[in-house]
Amino acid sequence: MLRRSANAGETHSGMGFDSWDRPLPVRIVGLAFLLGAALLLLGGAFREQGNMISTGLMFLCMGAVFARGVIGTSRILQVAVCALAILGLFYALTT
Repeated sequence: MLRRSANAGETHSGMGFDSWDRPLPVRIVGLAFLLGAALLLLGGAFREQGNMISTGLMFLCMGAVFARGVIGTSRILQVAVCALAILGLFYALTT
């Protein structure tokens, strides 16, 4: 006789964004990307160089992906990232 087990779908926890926690080195690299993005965007806006601005926007996107948990916990970092994105977009369109 065969035994029936419990529903296999309920025995495992579901996948979600909470289970995708990044390890510490990835978060550190993400913060380094965000710091580099700030320097590149502000330096590119000061010198009016489009290549620095586009690289800064790329670093900003990569930093937001790598340091997702760090940005989500602090309102100051969220405002800073949004301000950098707006500044970079403005200067990317005007230079």
